[in-house]
Amino acid sequence: MTMGEFSRSVVGIVAVLVAASVVAGVGVGGAAATDHVGIEQSGATLAVTIDQSAFGIDDTENATVAVEIAGTEIASGEGAVSTSGGTNRYEIDLTADDSLADQDLSSANVTVLPEAGNESTVSGLDLRYVKLSDSGARYDGSKLVLPVSTAIGIPDGTTVELAGRAGGESGTLTATMRSSGTELVVSRTDAFATLALADRNLSVSSTGAVELDGGTYNIRENAGEEAGASLDGSSLVVNHPLLFEEREYTLTITTTQDGADVLTTRSGIAGDGSITVEHGGTAQAETEVTFEHGDVALGTVAVSLGTGPTADLSADGQNVTVNGRLGGEGETNVTVFAGESYEQRAQLSGVPYQNNTVLFGETGHELANASYLLLFEPDSGEPFASSVDAGGGDALVNSVGGGSSLGFLPSFDLGTAFGIPILAIIAVGVLFALIVIVAVWFLIRGNGDDNAGGGGTSIMEVNVRLLDGMTNELIDQPTRIEFEPTRERSSNGPVTRTIRGEDTVEVPQTTHRVSPALDAVQQTDSVSPANQQVKLSIPPKSEQITVQAAGTDIRLPDATVELAFPDGSTDERTTDDDGTAAFKVPYTVDERDCELTVDHDRYRSTTTGLTGSVALEPLTGGARVDARLDSERAPDVDVVVEPDDEYTQRVADPKTATTGAEGAVLVEDLPVGAYVAHLNFEDSDTVETTPASFEVTADQQVTETIDATFSFQLNDDQRRRIDDLHRDISELTPSNRDGAIPYYFGNVLSTVLSTVDEFEDAGVVFVSHGVDPDDATEATIMAVDDAVDYTRTAMTNKQNVDLFSACRGLREARVKWDGDVSVTNFVAFLGDEKANHRQEMISRLESVDGILNEKQDAVSTVTPARDQYDQVREHATGLQDLSPAEQRAHFFVGLQFLDAIESMFDQPELVDRLEETVF
Repeated sequence: MTMGEFSRSVVGIVAVLVAASVVAGVGVGGAAATDHVGIEQSGATLAVTIDQSAFGIDDTENATVAVEIAGTEIASGEGAVSTSGGTNRYEIDLTADDSLADQDLSSANVTVLPEAGNESTVSGLDLRYVKLSDSGARYDGSKLVLPVSTAIGIPDGTTVELAGRAGGESGTLTATMRSSGTELVVSRTDAFATLALADRNLSVSSTGAVELDGGTYNIRENAGEEAGASLDGSSLVVNHPLLFEEREYTLTITTTQDGADVLTTRSGIAGDGSITVEHGGTAQAETEVTFEHGDVALGTVAVSLGTGPTADLSADGQNVTVNGRLGGEGETNVTVFAGESYEQRAQLSGVPYQNNTVLFGETGHELANASYLLLFEPDSGEPFASSVDAGGGDALVNSVGGGSSLGFLPSFDLGTAFGIPILAIIAVGVLFALIVIVAVWFLIRGNGDDNAGGGGTSIMEVNVRLLDGMTNELIDQPTRIEFEPTRERSSNGPVTRTIRGEDTVEVPQTTHRVSPALDAVQQTDSVSPANQQVKLSIPPKSEQITVQAAGTDIRLPDATVELAFPDGSTDERTTDDDGTAAFKVPYTVDERDCELTVDHDRYRSTTTGLTGSVALEPLTGGARVDARLDSERAPDVDVVVEPDDEYTQRVADPKTATTGAEGAVLVEDLPVGAYVAHLNFEDSDTVETTPASFEVTADQQVTETIDATFSFQLNDDQRRRIDDLHRDISELTPSNRDGAIPYYFGNVLSTVLSTVDEFEDAGVVFVSHGVDPDDATEATIMAVDDAVDYTRTAMTNKQNVDLFSACRGLREARVKWDGDVSVTNFVAFLGDEKANHRQEMISRLESVDGILNEKQDAVSTVTPARDQYDQVREHATGLQDLSPAEQRAHFFVGLQFLDAIESMFDQPELVDRLEETVF
C-alpha cells in the first residue's frame, strides 16, 4: 500500500462498535441447590427451571415462582414460558429493577420461591452483565472509553477484566465502570500497547462472568482525534494516546504546498505518551506530520514550518542555484519532487555544491525545464526545502513515467504506436542490465571487502553490549546505535538500530564505526565481518550543583552536598569557592529519582530533587539592646546594628530600630555571626557612647546594654545673661507703689527661666526628644528677655500705675503663679516639630479673651490682665524671622502667661487690687 493509499484508508474513519446488536449468548454457568431447581444466566435474562413432580405441578397447571436477588424480589412470574419433559421454565428480566445496576453482583445470592412451597436457594452466582453501545467510543486522554448500553451488577468504580484481540495478538485489558454505569474506561496497559500496535481494529469479548458483544473498535482513528503536534525550536513534539514509552516511531513529513508528496522522514523514541524528533531549526514548507509504527498510521496533524528559499535552474539543467543557503563547498542529499502532484521522482546522495550552486551534472543527472520541489539535506547545516519554477514541462528530462532515476534514458511519446514497442524493448533491456549490475555488484562486494566473511553475504549479525560506564551494568533502556561504514566509497550509508542492554542486530556486511546516537557522547568502537561483537560504554552524566543564599546571587562555599541515588547509595561533595559541587550520575539512573541534601553551618539544611541550583535560607537569631543614658533608661533612641565579620557583611544589611518606653528594642532576623551595635547620636555633641559587640546564634536571643554619657554645661556668658534676667524680673516689682500684680507676672518668667538651671542633669529628656540643650538654652534666654520687655510695658501703663499707687493702702502681698513648668514638658514642647503651636496659641488667646470679657463686670477693672494679654498677643504675631526652636520657646512663654492671666481671678489678693475704685 502506498502512503497516499494508506492515508486515504484511514482519514475520516470514526471509532465505532461494529455488530454491537449481536448479543453474545454465552452463559456464565448455572448452579442448583437441589436437583429440582436450576438457574442459568443468558445475557440480561435469568432462566429458572423447576421439576414439576418435586413440587406437585402437572402439565396443565400455570404455576408461578418468585425470585430474590441479593435480598431484593425483582420479578414474580405469571407462569412458565415453556413446559416440557416434566419441567417448567421461567425467564426473569434482570434489567427490570434499576437497583441491581448499583450493586456488586459478582457473588449474588439467588433465592427461588415456587408457588407450591418447598423453598430452594442458590447462592454465590456471578450475575454481572454489560452490553456495549453501537457507537461513541472515544479517547479521554490516553484511556479508551467504551460506551455502555446495559450494565447489571457493576457499580461505578468497579474494575473488570476484558479479553482483547487485535491482529492475531490477544491480551487482558483492565477496564473501570464510571458515569453511572454508562462508560467502561480501558487503561493504557502493556497489553493494550501490544494490541494497539498490532492492528487498527480491537475486538473485545468476555472474560470471567462479564458478557460483552464481540464488537470491533477502530482504535487507531479514535486516537487520531487526540493527536497534537508543535514545533519547539529544532524539534517536533507530538503527543498521542497510542504512542508508547520507549518504542521507536517514524516521522513522515509531507508538504501541503501544491499537493507535494513525502518530503523526508525522521525517527524518534517516545517517552510517557509523547515523542520529540530533531528536525532542524530552519524554515521548511507548510507540512503535515505523520507518525507511524511499521505501516500503521497513528494520526496526521498539521504543523507550519515556514517557507524555504527560492532556487533557479540553469539552462542546461545540470545546476540549481539556491539563494543564500549553501555557501562554501560540500555535499548534500537531494530528494526531487515533480509533476502536478509533486510526486517523488528521485533521491540522490552526495550531490556536490559550491557557493550556493548544486552541481547535478557532477553526478550524471540533469533536470528538464519544469517545476520542482527539492529537499536539501546538506552535510553541514540544517535541512530545507526549495521550489524551482522553470516552467515548460511536467516530467524530468530523460525519464520514463516518473521513475526514480535521472538523465540516462531518451524520452518517448508513449501515446504513439511506435512508442509502446520501443518502451517494451527498453524495459526488457533495462531489466536485463539491472540483473547484470546487481550480480556484478554482489560479486565485487563479496570479493573486494578486505574484511568480508566470504560467500558474498550482504548482511551480518552484530552482537552489541551497551554498558553504563560508571556501574559497568547493562543499560536496560532503548538506545539508538549508529553504524557508519568506514570505507569512503562504500555503497552503504549510515544505519541506526535501537537496542536494549545486549542485543543482536543486522547491518550491511562491511566495517562500521559504531557509536551511540546520543548528544555529547563521543565513545566509539568498530565491527567488521571478522569481528562481529562490539561493546559500548556510555559515560556517566555530569551534574553541577550551585548552592547560594536564598533571594540573592551570593554563592556559598563549604556547603556539604549529598546526592542520594535510587538504590540507596550516596555521594557527598563540598562546594568550592564558587559555591559549586560536581557529581557523576550513572547513565542508567533517572535524575528524577535522585535526591539532594544540602547542609551549611550558617544556613538551614534542605532536601530537594536533583536540580542545578539550590537556595538556602540563612540561620537567624535576634538581639535585645538596652539603651542607658547616665545609667537611666533611654526611650526613643535609635539603635544601629551593623554586621561585623566577613560573612555577615556579605549577607546582612545594617538595621536601625528605636527604643521603646523601657529604653529597649528587639532586633530580629539577623543572620548568625558577629555584629556591633551603637546608639545613634550623630547630631549631638553632648552625648558620648561606646559600641557593643556581640555574636548572634541560630534561633537564640542575645541581650546587650549600651551606656551613653550626657556632658552639657552652661557657659559663663549664658550664666551671666541668666543672672541679668533674674535681676530684670525682680525690678518689675516697684518699690514706691503696690507690687502684687507685677510680682505675679514676673514670677511666671522666673519659673520658666529656672528650668534652664536643670538642663545639665536632663540628658535623657534632651536625647529622647531630640533637642540640643545649647539651642534650648539660647531660645529660652531670648524668649524670657523679650517677655520681660513686654511685661514691663504692660505694667507701667499709666492706668496701671495709678491703680498700683491707689493700692498702697492694701496689705502687702507676694502671690506666686501656681503653674507647672518642668524640664520634661518644656523640652518636649521644644522638640515637638509636628505640633501646630501657632494654632494652639490662637485658640488659647480666644479662650482667655472670653474670660476677660466675662470678668470685666465682676470687678472694677481688668486693665492689668488685659494689657498683659494684649502684649502677649501682639508679640506672638511677630515671630516669623526666628528659628523654629526660638519660635517654640516664645510660644511656650506666651502660653504660660495666658494661663497666669486666667488663674489670677482665683487669687483673692489679686482680685482685691482689681476691685479698688479710688484711683
